[in-house]
Amino acid sequence: MIAIAALWKSCVGVFALAAGALWVGWRVGLIMNAWASRFLARRAGLKSEFSHLILVLGGDPEREEYAKRLLSTDEFASRDARQRALYISSGCCDVDDLRALRHVCVVHDHAAVDTLSNATTLVEELAARTRYEEPIVVVTSSAHARRARAVLWVVFYAARALSFELKCVPQGHPAAHPHPSESALRAARDAARALTWALLAFNPRQLALLAHPSRRPRPARN
Repeated sequence: MIAIAALWKSCVGVFALAAGALWVGWRVGLIMNAWASRFLARRAGLKSEFSHLILVLGGDPEREEYAKRLLSTDEFASRDARQRALYISSGCCDVDDLRALRHVCVVHDHAAVDTLSNATTLVEELAARTRYEEPIVVVTSSAHARRARAVLWVVFYAARALSFELKCVPQGHPAAHPHPSESALRAARDAARALTWALLAFNPRQLALLAHPSRRPRPARN
């Protein structure tokens, strides 16, 4: 009986290792497919659905106000018949003000509860709506930039071949509020969580909700 039990444990262990290897292999295959799609899209000269795509990381109204100002500059002016897209996760701005923006498709997404879920809940949709000729512009505060860059590099660039550009609210901006910069340790922690998502498809969003129950998603506003 002891020998049978030991053999059974060995078989279970081998099966678990094989299943884990297959799962990680499948996730790595998705990453390779994303990079191949990027290469082919560039070779074919395919255009994105939008001329510019801006993602505002939730947390501060100042970020949405700054994104609105960016859309009114020449740098983000419409270059052709395509609309521009503005993705907002916190929804602090007045909806009517956002609707007043011309040639802008405003998307409210309130599924995110932290920086990592900001990236993972939207990366597939953003990958489907962009063809890589322009980087995704991500608006955040300067204090949050280090952690945001670490997470987005893993989720957007490494895992889905999506280039991005950070735009931080300038310290002298009227809407800016002084915040202490986040530590390198927090950035490394979230980068490790992002790598876990990329390789295992494990999104610790529910754990974040337990730690921060006040961040439970609200219904999206139209």
